[in-house]
Amino acid sequence: MPFVTLGVGSHAALTNVTATDHHTATVAGDLDHQDLANRGAANHHADLPGLASSTNQTLVVNSSLDFIVAPQMTQAITEAGVSGEIRGYSALRVAQAIAAQAPDKADGTWTPTIKFGGNQVDMTFTTQLGEFVRIGKLMHIAFIIVLSAKGSSTGDVTIEGLPTNLSGENPGLSIALLKNVTFANQAFGRGGTSAIDLLETTEAGANTALTEGNFADTSEVHGSMEYEVG
Repeated sequence: MPFVTLGVGSHAALTNVTATDHHTATVAGDLDHQDLANRGAANHHADLPGLASSTNQTLVVNSSLDFIVAPQMTQAITEAGVSGEIRGYSALRVAQAIAAQAPDKADGTWTPTIKFGGNQVDMTFTTQLGEFVRIGKLMHIAFIIVLSAKGSSTGDVTIEGLPTNLSGENPGLSIALLKNVTFANQAFGRGGTSAIDLLETTEAGANTALTEGNFADTSEVHGSMEYEVG
């Protein structure tokens, strides 16, 4: 039965409660009834002998048999970043509240593609593989592109089809493989708003964009990148 405010001082004065049940409700009878009565509110816990109230049971039961979060769990919830009123939470509701504060996570596939000057006339592919993992605003992508014909488009090379736009901070591309692609001393990539630019740099530090002239009909590009979702 739920706790109610007690104005009695002996077991005999309680109705419909056996001594055994009452002992269980009052932690094996170590608390006296008057102490409970003086608490006033039904959802307060009487102090256990020799213990400060802050070290009492982790969970106590109020008059509606709902759980109240004790200091230990309160601290855990605070560290988890859960805000708002927590009294009256059951253990399940606490877990749900903490889970709700966790960052969104998603994973899946995307179709990477290459364009020259924003176009891909008569361009064909042998392989277009892309995967992504997103945790909150952090996106990790990986891809493999293999051409079977580069087509007739001209212009700067971009890798497009990204699962989301970028935040605009121009993250660097990690290139795992460039096959049948010519470049100066070093090739690199950097993110734009919705695409990845492929460039080359010389020993003198001059950076220029790769174009269709650097690619062959059988060129391959393998790479990965992390960026903040725009």
